[in-house]
Amino acid sequence: CSVGDICYTEQATWEENCTKYICQNTNIEIVSKGCILEDDCNRHKYIWIDEYNCTSHICDNGTVQITKNGCLVEGVCYQNGDTWNDGCSSYECKNNKAKHLSFGCLTDGVCHKNGETWQGKCFSFTCQNGKVSSSSTGCLVCGDCYLEGEEWELNCTTYICKNLVINTKTFGCSVDEKCYKNNDTWTDLNSCNRYICTEGKIQLHDLGCKADNVCYKNKVSLEVDIDCTKSVCKNGKVEVLPSGCIINGSCYKIQETWIYKCNNFTCINNSPKKISTGCIVEGVCHAELDIWEDKYECKHFTCKRGKVTNMRPGCLIEGVCHMHNDTWEYSCSTFACKSGQVRHTSKGCLVEGVCHTNNETWNDKCTKFSCNDGNIKLKPLGCFVNGVCNRENTSWNDQCFTYTCINNAVQTVTQMALCCHSGGNVYYNGEIIYENNQKYQCVKGRKVLLTEQDCCINSLSCCKENTNFGLQNVLQLGNGHQFWGP
Repeated sequence: CSVGDICYTEQATWEENCTKYICQNTNIEIVSKGCILEDDCNRHKYIWIDEYNCTSHICDNGTVQITKNGCLVEGVCYQNGDTWNDGCSSYECKNNKAKHLSFGCLTDGVCHKNGETWQGKCFSFTCQNGKVSSSSTGCLVCGDCYLEGEEWELNCTTYICKNLVINTKTFGCSVDEKCYKNNDTWTDLNSCNRYICTEGKIQLHDLGCKADNVCYKNKVSLEVDIDCTKSVCKNGKVEVLPSGCIINGSCYKIQETWIYKCNNFTCINNSPKKISTGCIVEGVCHAELDIWEDKYECKHFTCKRGKVTNMRPGCLIEGVCHMHNDTWEYSCSTFACKSGQVRHTSKGCLVEGVCHTNNETWNDKCTKFSCNDGNIKLKPLGCFVNGVCNRENTSWNDQCFTYTCINNAVQTVTQMALCCHSGGNVYYNGEIIYENNQKYQCVKGRKVLLTEQDCCINSLSCCKENTNFGLQNVLQLGNGHQFWGP
């Protein structure tokens, strides 16, 4: 096939102007046509996507077939299955169409999801499918929210939020730009009268009195009492009333007491009343129930209802007067004065300058002492030997002897079996004794005369004293005997 200056052999193919040709039977036939788009050739069956227009393109024998591919929303292409938000709503691209998934609510620049509830001032808001519904949660007053049951005060009146409705609870009273609550009282400094606020109404409570620019409440005494009188405010007037007893030019206040001619008076209901009568003795006034003594006769007197009464006599001991029932101690004994008689109430025991009280017990040198009404009783506790108290039925060793305390006395003396005596000395078991130019050893209480053989049998150290008697001899002389050695 000849095309211009080019010769194509049989079955050869070539492209020209976005069309594919074939040489068949010397004829030029079209195999397929492409699509020219913006100077670009797109072959037959070629597919491309236009993301700006959200479309899919296919070249079909020179013709461009256009199909929708996704959802074009405000210049943005969303593929099928994609989801996105627009404002407070959410969408999904399904079958090339934008589907509304949920509706939100945009309030004051804040996006609230569908079904969301939020709180505002005195209101509760809920987003339902893009619409906002509200319900009241309190009482809104001048921009302030008061919750259910909450109280507040405004213009001297108390309000309460009840059932989400503003209700008046109490009324106050406004006086000189000051608010008084219900049942509050106050004093008017000009009239000195007291007022009370009752449900928003000002009512007179009581009349006061003004004296020296000072306000006094009703039935209250003025601060200064003069000449046994007091000034009292009564219903707005100052009344002068008696306030004490005037005696010999002196003023005694109510309940005040004083003594006059040895009599005791009290001011009661503005009149003097004698409450007791004293006794004048040798120019000295003794009050009711006073007690005094005559040191020379050791007698005690008391004043009863103006008469001197002689009490029980005391006891004169070495110039000291003791009253009835007085007690004192002397020389380890206790004495008491009973109606002028000295009685010995308890006797102690004086031992080596130490006073032991009655029924007291003490120990000294293995003996228990007790004081019984001045008598000393002894009870032995054991045997006192060499400064040590040995209790009953106990035994102890003293050098080579064993002693036993029986019936609080040393009754049994036994010699220890391990000791030996020689020349007035005591030797313990194993010690060497030199006596009459002989050498002995104390063995279990017996003096044993030592020979070289016996020495070696009994003690290796003894053998070593004799240089001619060595270890070999010790072994030879042993003959089966037990002896000390290495």
